[in-house]
Amino acid sequence: MRNNDIILGFDDEKDEHLSIQLERISELPKCILINLKGHADRDNYDFFREQLIKVIRSGFKWLIIGCADFEIHNDIVTFDVILQPVMQNKGGVVLIGIQQSLNWYLEHSFGGMFLGRKNDKNEALEFLRRKSENPVHFPMDFDCPRCGRRTKAKTVGAHLCYGCKTILLIDGWGDVSITQSKNEGLLGELPLAEDDASTES
Repeated sequence: MRNNDIILGFDDEKDEHLSIQLERISELPKCILINLKGHADRDNYDFFREQLIKVIRSGFKWLIIGCADFEIHNDIVTFDVILQPVMQNKGGVVLIGIQQSLNWYLEHSFGGMFLGRKNDKNEALEFLRRKSENPVHFPMDFDCPRCGRRTKAKTVGAHLCYGCKTILLIDGWGDVSITQSKNEGLLGELPLAEDDASTES
């Protein structure tokens, strides 16, 4: 199936360094596989961004992005442009076949914590299917994995535990992970999300 049969006008724009092949995933409603081939850099980032936005505007909210033949050549290229609208629609993004340059981005970008990472399409689809059946709703109550204090988080992002002063990250899947304590520094000046007060009495 051609890209234009899935999203009307998708192939109206082309880039000589990056090709994108779409595949509709019938096993999960509003799910699509986006296979990237080539590289993205400062010169073609606008094309890269606009093609991803077309996918979102076409109603897809469960995105599997194939990256086995894709590289990022500088840190201006990110997937952040699709993260906010996808999460607002209670969807998700999973990357498969991650290359070294992309892995560096995931490890150093704040937005990288909201991207799932799996080995192949089948793993990614099963992951997204489970998430679609058990969606995360904010605000959410969670227990600090370090001290156990109960806290309410209004949104995804970095949160301060008021019990042990640990910086905690809550990703787009609702998973909580420890970064470091506040007196050790804010993980490269990581901005803190606004929290409700501790739910403990």
